[in-house]
Amino acid sequence: MGSWEFTGRIQKHNGRTLRQIKCAEAYAHLGVKVGDIGGWIEHKDNLLGNAWVADYGMIYDRARVSGDALIAERAKVFDNARVSDNAIVTDNARVFDMAHLTGKCAICKNAKVFDNASVYDSATVTDDAQVFEDAIVRDAAMVAGRSKAYGNAVVEGTTVLNGDEVMSDGSVLRTMRNQRAEAEPNDADFTASSNF
Repeated sequence: MGSWEFTGRIQKHNGRTLRQIKCAEAYAHLGVKVGDIGGWIEHKDNLLGNAWVADYGMIYDRARVSGDALIAERAKVFDNARVSDNAIVTDNARVFDMAHLTGKCAICKNAKVFDNASVYDSATVTDDAQVFEDAIVRDAAMVAGRSKAYGNAVVEGTTVLNGDEVMSDGSVLRTMRNQRAEAEPNDADFTASSNF
């Protein structure tokens, strides 16, 4: 079962029975001590490795959180989503469908990552931003504000997609330090300007 155990407390959520966990062996890398009460999971396969769910966080359905990942605050990971490595999902963020997070990425505030979208490396999705369909956010890129990355969009480098900016249809937005944003090759629907 890993380094946690069930507390015996249950709650119903969207027709599912979730069980609260508590720490059975310290997670030094996350500052979690033996006896600390964690969040909620539906079954033991939701939480693997050294991953932890804290506060009111929830993991359910066939979702898997593994590696050293952290789900905290009121964040939810569900459906068939995968969160691994050192990824963090916090605040009221949602990761669902077949979304995949890996590396040291962070999904926070009210952000949503869903469909077949991927976020990895040190990328951040925050505020009310959405990443969906087959979009990819990677490197140190950030999608923030009410921005949306979808379709086959790729946001990479040090790019910041912010405000109400939208990126879709196979566009690639790449910004490296001290460079201007470059949109490639299918940028007809690209309405963003890069913020550094």
